[in-house]
Amino acid sequence: MARFNDSNADFAARVDRAISSKGMIQMANAENPNATLTINEVAARINVTPRTIRKVLRANFDETPGRGGRYAIKVSDLPALRSMIESHTAKAAVTLEFPSK
Repeated sequence: MARFNDSNADFAARVDRAISSKGMIQMANAENPNATLTINEVAARINVTPRTIRKVLRANFDETPGRGGRYAIKVSDLPALRSMIESHTAKAAVTLEFPSK
């Protein structure tokens, strides 16, 4: 918001500083492929329930975090996890054929 005693140049300079600082924040938030995500964060990103992700991970891996443990999934592993989920849900789908009368 402009102050009453700001000149147009002062106001423009403050707006430019605010915009450039937001750009720096966005660059700082650029995804690190080694960053880890929780199950809930992954579920929100790939639009499935956390329960589905846990079921797929249990079905595909022998090691689980155990009671009270947590999964930590790397950002770089999201495409592979997404394909695992798609193949898992495709296997779970059943096509029923009803006899015709």
